[in-house]
Amino acid sequence: MARNIRSQGEVKLLVGTTPRAFDPTLPGVLGSPIKDRSTVTITPILMDGGRGVVGRLTPVVPGVTPTMSTGTITVADNDFTTGSAEVILGDYHLLSYIDFQPAVLLADTAIALAAAINRFPGFRASISAPGVIVVRGMNGDDDQVAFEVRHFGTHTNFTLSPTSGFFTVGSPVLGPPVLSL
Repeated sequence: MARNIRSQGEVKLLVGTTPRAFDPTLPGVLGSPIKDRSTVTITPILMDGGRGVVGRLTPVVPGVTPTMSTGTITVADNDFTTGSAEVILGDYHLLSYIDFQPAVLLADTAIALAAAINRFPGFRASISAPGVIVVRGMNGDDDQVAFEVRHFGTHTNFTLSPTSGFFTVGSPVLGPPVLSL
């Protein structure tokens, strides 16, 4: 399922570090630590369900709209007579003849599927060409949202892009904390 990712902003912390290994049993410089200070920039991130992680959101550039995660569904074969097809978007499953009605024309099947997808919160579907649907998820790190299709007949009714089983990553994205030495 698409997750709503929220943050209060970045936090920069001052941390003490030792830039080299030391052994207190050795005499002189080798036995005493050199103390240094560094900063760590983190973003406390809250996800739906109250789960929190510490990482960093890539900065959003002022005046630039964050990108949404996307995927493309192409109606490749409109013959559903040998079995149904299931489109999976996160936790949502769309089954042909139940959630959308396949039509005679590829373009009409795409319109019916796009209308079914638009009923789900967090997803938007639009027709980019006859038989081609562009699906957009929420802004941000939605790369963990499932994007799959299952065919229960002999025909491959839909093809997906990307084929990784997940949406492309939108922005801003989750990343590791930044360590400044």
